Amino acid sequence: MYAFFLITACLCVSVFAKSVEYSLEDADRYFEDFIKEFDKQYANEMEKETRFQIFKKNLEDANRLNKEHPDAVFGITAFMDLTTKEFVSTYTCLREDATQVYCDKIIHDADIDYSGAPESFDWRDKNVVTPVKDQGGCGSCWAFSATACVESQYAIKHREAIPLSEQELMDCDENSDGCGGGFMSTAMKALIAKGGQMKESDYKYEGSKGKCRLDKSKIVAKVTDCISYNLTSQEKVKQVLYKVGPISIGIQAAYLNMYTGGIFPDNLCLGKISHGVLLVGYGTENGKPYWLVKNSWARSFGERGYFRLHRSDNPKGACQMLNDAMTTATVE
Repeated sequence: MYAFFLITACLCVSVFAKSVEYSLEDADRYFEDFIKEFDKQYANEMEKETRFQIFKKNLEDANRLNKEHPDAVFGITAFMDLTTKEFVSTYTCLREDATQVYCDKIIHDADIDYSGAPESFDWRDKNVVTPVKDQGGCGSCWAFSATACVESQYAIKHREAIPLSEQELMDCDENSDGCGGGFMSTAMKALIAKGGQMKESDYKYEGSKGKCRLDKSKIVAKVTDCISYNLTSQEKVKQVLYKVGPISIGIQAAYLNMYTGGIFPDNLCLGKISHGVLLVGYGTENGKPYWLVKNSWARSFGERGYFRLHRSDNPKGACQMLNDAMTTATVE
């Protein structure tokens, strides 16, 4: 296997990794290793050639982005044979035409009268964040984001991190559309109405919407309430994150398909939100503040399944995160 995969693997592990420049003359060799590494299969030679041309174009973009944004690293990922449109339609999920049901309680900046958050914080250090999962080729990020939030709230209260069932939400949330998209607040309202959430092991993920098979006798996390946030201050978000726990957020996910490490630049993700994730921490590296975010594209993505966003002074927040998709759950 060629050296670039060793380099890419290192980028995923080290937060101090440096970007590399891919030789386009070697694109065909990179592509063959990409096929082996990610077990890609194409219907015929014509499709393979089409995917190769997309792959090569993405290599060019990765080279350009590495030059323009030295604090982040862009490289070969599992998504490199997809166009931006294909990537967004398959792996992101917050749809404008989906029904969004807000939580009964909505918090604004003025409601947050507490302070005391430290300069850096990571909820993973408290053992309340479950392992990174994989939504697969399904626009179910809304279910993974909401579930991750409930998991962490349960762990904070009960001192036990238990993986819960995204498939329950896929099947039983009537206001969401499975792989077609949904919203985190809508999902949490569904959990409140249904009584709570089963273990992942009792209701396994299938990556498609099916018949609701909720067994109330096996509910583990009883969700009693949820809170929607309409904030304009990232400092307020920091206080909520530290005091309340991990937060479901919606972001604009452009160019995340090529991210392999470092601090993702805020000016690359402008526009409408498209992806649901979980905010779990914050910090500063080399003088640059960042948010730490849990994703649902498997551990092979980014920094072992996580990514960092530049915590800039953008009035809409890092990657447009200051929006009404921001939600937390209350768990008994």
